[in-house]
Amino acid sequence: MVVSCSYSMDIHKLFNEANDLFISKKYKKSIELYEKIIDSGQENSAVFYNLGNSYYRSNDIGQAIWAYRNAYRLNPRDKDIAHNLKISEAKKIDRIISPPLFIIHDFYRKIKSSFTVFEILLLGGILFFIFSLLWIKQIFSGKKNVLSKGIFQILLTFIIIVHTVILDVAFERKRISNEAIIVEKSDAQSGPFLGDNKVLFKINEGSVVEILDEKNNWSEIILIDGKKGWVLSNALRKMK
Repeated sequence: MVVSCSYSMDIHKLFNEANDLFISKKYKKSIELYEKIIDSGQENSAVFYNLGNSYYRSNDIGQAIWAYRNAYRLNPRDKDIAHNLKISEAKKIDRIISPPLFIIHDFYRKIKSSFTVFEILLLGGILFFIFSLLWIKQIFSGKKNVLSKGIFQILLTFIIIVHTVILDVAFERKRISNEAIIVEKSDAQSGPFLGDNKVLFKINEGSVVEILDEKNNWSEIILIDGKKGWVLSNALRKMK
């Protein structure tokens, strides 16, 4: 299944051509065109989603997960993206299971992940705008009542909550900027060079890692379970 999107005339033509190649099962060629669109600076969930489908059909699970995760970041409420991401992650070898979360924490994360950064910022701005209008009206009317006070308190509470979430998202975005997907099965080494290094562990494609440091063609990574090691930088792909 491919998804359509709207772009400039040239990009739209390229996108349609990539879709036609995908439908014709020419996945490698469709990948080249989707990647070309992304390299041009265009970020759209439809492109990442269709790219993920092409990689998945090519049995390139690591690249598929990379594409689907980027699509999900841009459109977290799309059921097709969420489904395909889940399916592709289920194909990973030696999956690392995240530690269970408290119910409230898990609920908060699900709610937060259902909205884009722009939507959360927009909600915060709207609430602050409404609060400001009511405050100005209160000042000029010179009237005070229990109902107005209650409304102000409720609005202020929501504003504090939303802006707290905004700060949380900002810190999370900073963390995600160092996030990458392993796209090639690798040995995690004890140092950033070949030679007398010790192989600490093996890491399979599709694993999500955080990049701690980079030296020459090597990247120091940490897994969700706390394991650290160095891998060749071409074995991973940074999130957009």
